Amino acid sequence: MKTEIQNRADFSAVRYGQCWEDADILIEGLRVHEGRRCLSIGSAGDNSFALLAAGARHVTAVEMNPAQIACIELRRKAYLELDYPDFLKTVTASTGKFERYFRMFRTMILPLAHSGKRIDQLLESKPRKQREQFYDSVWNNRRWRLLFHAFFSRFAMGRLGRDPAFFDYVEGSVAERILERTHYALTELDPSQNPYLHWILKGYFGETLPLALQEKSYLKIRAALQENRFDVIHAPLEKALNSQLFDAFNLSDIFEYMSEESTQKLLDQIADHSTPGARLAYWNMLAPRQSNSSRIRSLPELSKQLFHQDRAFFYSRFIVEEVIDPPSPNS
Repeated sequence: MKTEIQNRADFSAVRYGQCWEDADILIEGLRVHEGRRCLSIGSAGDNSFALLAAGARHVTAVEMNPAQIACIELRRKAYLELDYPDFLKTVTASTGKFERYFRMFRTMILPLAHSGKRIDQLLESKPRKQREQFYDSVWNNRRWRLLFHAFFSRFAMGRLGRDPAFFDYVEGSVAERILERTHYALTELDPSQNPYLHWILKGYFGETLPLALQEKSYLKIRAALQENRFDVIHAPLEKALNSQLFDAFNLSDIFEYMSEESTQKLLDQIADHSTPGARLAYWNMLAPRQSNSSRIRSLPELSKQLFHQDRAFFYSRFIVEEVIDPPSPNS
């Protein structure tokens, strides 16, 4: 039987050529350095490999899209067989639907609002007050706002960037929420240190790289792969959960695509396959989701603290939770 999202969306092509979630806050939220056994949504593989770089004892990547499985396996082979410069060239050639959407924005929409020189000015390192002044007086002009609202609307994102089914549980203006988060990323955070923003605006990461692509991480990940501390399961998360218990769960933003009822059912199932004190981390983009189970407690202060550091700025919340009771004897 297919899961809810499998019945509503197409999973036959590469949606994401790279992970668009900040591994730094994920790792801190999950306390991966403690040597945890992790279950991680696969996507393109970057954040699953980043967990290894941060000290995970073992990582199981779970992914239901065979095209995304191919992305993960390509990265695995690149870590094992290529030297660092060739590895970096290989895995940064992003060709997913989401990357094509951003490429369209960068090449066709953004030039209508801002010149290349102005984009470079935005990405320069400057104090917080100067970033705010630049945004208010230079960047946030009328044309920018109009183009942004059109390109990041529910309709455009559903057809060009994600899938219309992924917006079934979203209420309110999609573009307005993302614009608010973009303002935060361009002022409160330092654009010069944001690899995700750099890629969207320039088409490459620049000097600051996501964790899984840094040279020090490449060496740690290669060693972990050689020690067989990584595997991949081709299945929905619900079917990947078995008799094995996990200490940490990278759940990406999977609940964005699920009803409230399906979300709570899956969270209960995850609790059944967790060690006491296991950590869960996931993002909300536009549909608010979090556990209401008495077996899982929210960590609101940590969640808020990490969310304020999130360089993948288009999400609306980052949720960290902890399992507080042991699994049932029959799990």
